[in-house]
Amino acid sequence: MQSIIPNYLCKSNFLNLNMKLLILFIFFSLSCFAEYELAIINDADGYTFVRSSPKKTNNKIDSIPNGTIVWLSENEGNWISIEYRINDIHKSGFVYKDRIETFSSFSKFMTLSSSKNSKTLVFNEDTITIKTKKVDKSKIKIIYAKNDKHYVSPKINNREFWGTDGGMPNSEYESITYAKGNSVFYFPKYEIENFFQPFLSSAECYFNTKNNTTYIVANNGDGAGSYIVVWEIIEMKITNTNVIIPF
Repeated sequence: MQSIIPNYLCKSNFLNLNMKLLILFIFFSLSCFAEYELAIINDADGYTFVRSSPKKTNNKIDSIPNGTIVWLSENEGNWISIEYRINDIHKSGFVYKDRIETFSSFSKFMTLSSSKNSKTLVFNEDTITIKTKKVDKSKIKIIYAKNDKHYVSPKINNREFWGTDGGMPNSEYESITYAKGNSVFYFPKYEIENFFQPFLSSAECYFNTKNNTTYIVANNGDGAGSYIVVWEIIEMKITNTNVIIPF
């Protein structure tokens, strides 16, 4: 996917060099996100093999169970290239196209209301409300660990965080609630506290009728801190939280 910047944005008397570079980076980031589609593994055997190349030879490198979230990139005949994370380890390979089920095939929640700091989505009797707020910077301390001569991932609250390239974030999730009939589930604080720079406009929710799973998906972060977070919910409980950095 190519990103095209209008000619008038390139005029030296209109933008300085830093602004031009910022725009280029934003276009690049959006392009990277647009190239990826989310899916889950769905194989009659309950799992599928991941291969190092798009052919059926002695090239099995992994096997992943049904329900594993993957993000798709390139098609090659009857094969598709996938990327995924297992135990916080980024992996990639090829699987048969008919072994995956895309999020776009699931039932999608509709937006009931949306404002600067709140968004509510509904599907049948299910209602999900997502709220954001400004970061109280007096309560955040970024710790930059050093390993030999190289800096490792900075942490907030002694945990890895997402949304910036190591700098101080400006916004965060205030709450996420999931209401089903008369029951209401409130996301625990630890499930949302280190996901910064949320973009409510990108938040989408899906329901997979085959495995009764709800997925809350959001493309968040600024520039090099961009990421996708996916919460999986079954019977009003979070079963998995996935962080995807598709670059």
